[in-house]
Amino acid sequence: MLEEDFEKLIRTDERLQGSLLASQAPRFWRYYDGFLRDGRREIIVSFGHQSYVTRDEWFGDGSSTLRFAACGGGELFWDLTYDVQSRRFIEIRHNGDM
Repeated sequence: MLEEDFEKLIRTDERLQGSLLASQAPRFWRYYDGFLRDGRREIIVSFGHQSYVTRDEWFGDGSSTLRFAACGGGELFWDLTYDVQSRRFIEIRHNGDM
């Protein structure tokens, strides 16, 4: 469901047209965080480009609960918030200028 909706989003959403995320989606690591906001189930999908961060850096080595954090990573890092009930991405953000 979410992955189908993501594939549609990168093909059709004007906010992502011409973006690195849309053109190189398979080259991004993904991390999923689920939560409730006002009783609605939402999922934040965090993306980090494989050219900048290794698998172990992105997912961790199992010795910590901390995840990779980037500041000023530009289009190499994105967060998309997905509303499970409506099957829509309600927030789209990249990590600021490089």
